[in-house]
Amino acid sequence: MHSNWDKIIGQQRVKNTLQTAIRHQRLSHAYLFWGNVGVGKDALAIEFARTLLCNNHGESSCGECSNCKKMETLQHSNLKLIFPLPGGDNEKQDDSDSMETDVVEEVRKQIGEKALNPYFHIDIPKAKFIRIKTIREVKKESSMSSAELGKKIFIIFDADLMNDASANSLLKVLEELLREYIFCLFRRGKKL
Repeated sequence: MHSNWDKIIGQQRVKNTLQTAIRHQRLSHAYLFWGNVGVGKDALAIEFARTLLCNNHGESSCGECSNCKKMETLQHSNLKLIFPLPGGDNEKQDDSDSMETDVVEEVRKQIGEKALNPYFHIDIPKAKFIRIKTIREVKKESSMSSAELGKKIFIIFDADLMNDASANSLLKVLEELLREYIFCLFRRGKKL
């Protein structure tokens, strides 16, 4: 029988660890995935999220329920993808409420590519760091109830690109978290 975990190349020890946590309902509120570029950290976190959001509530996702269908496009309302976005070098410029249309379109395009290929790296042009505004939005969302039942999962790509203000704000979020929230953070290692 095929499993959604079969999409992950290698990483058997990590897959087993995550599946055991799911099986015994001993999930942490945050996971740090660290390693070389291209080893599948992103793909692993996406499959972990897919499994946790599945209506089947097993060690693998069913691939058939409405939640699994939403995860096929990474458009589940309980899944938030956080990654570096373009913005000014100082926090004053960071407070703008909207992104330019071409940036929004690029974000949509790259998330679509990530949905098709979990090994695809989201890399928005001119994005230097994860902005404080983004982490403030995460903080706000983590304090609100979900539109759908189940866990709310935040996947933070390239967490090493948070500036000091963003990192400090995220630490406060992690200290105050409730059980229904799970954060997966990525830190890049050296290129292979």
